[in-house]
Amino acid sequence: MTILEALLAVNPNAISSNLYSLVHDILRNLSRKYFSRFSRIIALMILEPTDKIAGKEFPFQFSESKITKMHNFLLSVPKFLENCTIILEYLQQIMTSLISCNPTNMEKNLTDLTESNAFRESGLSLSGLRSLLQQSHFSEAMASEILTPKWITKIVIKKSNITEILFILSNLLSSKRKVDVQDKLIQIGFFEKVLSPLFDILFHSSLELDSPENQSYDDDYFCNNPLITTRIQLLRIIINICDRDSSNIANKNLFLSTEEINLLEEFTRKENNLNDDMITKNIFEDVKEKGFLHKIILLFEKVHPNSTFSFWLASCIESFLRGFYTPHQIFVANTGMLYRLVKQIVTNEITRFNNIQISYDLLGEIIKFNKPNIILLEKICVKFNWVDKLSKHSLCNVVDSNVFFRSLWLSLERLKYDVMTQRREDSQESYPKICEVFKRDSLQWFALLVETMEPTLISQDNICCVNTSLIMAIFAEENDNLEKYLESLLTINSKGKANQEILENYRNVLLIWHKYYILKTKDCFSLQYTCTLPFYRFVQMKEKIQKFLDKHLQK
Repeated sequence: MTILEALLAVNPNAISSNLYSLVHDILRNLSRKYFSRFSRIIALMILEPTDKIAGKEFPFQFSESKITKMHNFLLSVPKFLENCTIILEYLQQIMTSLISCNPTNMEKNLTDLTESNAFRESGLSLSGLRSLLQQSHFSEAMASEILTPKWITKIVIKKSNITEILFILSNLLSSKRKVDVQDKLIQIGFFEKVLSPLFDILFHSSLELDSPENQSYDDDYFCNNPLITTRIQLLRIIINICDRDSSNIANKNLFLSTEEINLLEEFTRKENNLNDDMITKNIFEDVKEKGFLHKIILLFEKVHPNSTFSFWLASCIESFLRGFYTPHQIFVANTGMLYRLVKQIVTNEITRFNNIQISYDLLGEIIKFNKPNIILLEKICVKFNWVDKLSKHSLCNVVDSNVFFRSLWLSLERLKYDVMTQRREDSQESYPKICEVFKRDSLQWFALLVETMEPTLISQDNICCVNTSLIMAIFAEENDNLEKYLESLLTINSKGKANQEILENYRNVLLIWHKYYILKTKDCFSLQYTCTLPFYRFVQMKEKIQKFLDKHLQK
């Protein structure tokens, strides 16, 4: 096993398809103890190849056949997911047991633990730990040093393959078979047995998170800390177990407690009658039984806005909300999350690129097609005089904020102003001011989105910006304004580029966009689902814009 691991570390392609049957037999016949240890080799087998990494910059260049074949191979191994789940469950039980130790019961607990089936099958190696713990029985200072959740958690991570197993599951949950993997894991109790209790352990209140004082949001700090690496793998699993091109309501309801669901139903029946004092508060704060999602949100409150943890926790919440299921959106918004995100954005608390982008993405998922949450966003911005600030900040970060703007734009067009607004008692205005401001700036948004596109730097961000520009054009055509939008590209731009260059860039990016979606048919479906527009509308609009660009480039 050690030789194979070393070989794969040097050459990830060392295991060819010809050896699959051999590896299949090995995995099928391994005891859980050795299955756990073999996970180090499996993790190396499913590492992203270099062409996959390059494909993130040039998405249309990568073929997923090789990695898909590996995922299908692993899922063909009998009880593969069950074994991973059981081993993780055993490891979290061991950590829980060790954390509960104290100098008086330590020796008995340790004896019971090492003789247990959980310990034997977990693959955990605690050589030398028993003697160390026994020494601590005679030393109060040593006992206080090692009998802590932080020390116990770190030693179990170091002496087990928990990180590798989490990495494997995360990859399978992001594969083409993700729906099968999600449903199977939920069916075998992964959520109750592993996900929630392991989160409580890895993010125990006594373990350090991060703070600006020690610069722990620095990437090097995160890469070289096994505890943090393991935490991030767990957060990736949360993200991927939620990610599906449907609302996935039944599985996502596991993230809320029964008490929270009942309170949420009662709250939604009241039609969002929050007074100004409540719009920034967590209305679910006093529930006794807090659900898993609530724990994630409360942890998000504690971390620094620029930390890597802030990014991953926000990504968990954003993934949970994909599917725009109104009650789930209302729950998140009214935990104070909507207020917190807007405040962090408009007051420039967030300076890190990834964190700015995920904050806008999350904001977009909270409000998408959601009348009560758009009204809540309006109330927050009006109360703190943030309406213009949010619009200006979004325009200054058009690449980062375009998903938020797209969500707002889709919502305004699909719900329409008159059914989406509530007349204020103290005003004769018919529409939310925030809607008016973003509508006012729509031509500027369109032009800026097009200006940001560089055909030599095609990325997922660029593809995303193209999608938003096409959606704006589709709705402009519905409102008889398409010509006005396209002609805005001919006027003076903000970056000092020649208009000819901008038009050429846009034409080239549209060609690459089309090539990308021809190869990524699954992404076509995802785009349709998230925007509630059929994909042929995007293609039709791309052709119309192409004709406009060709016409003006020939002059």
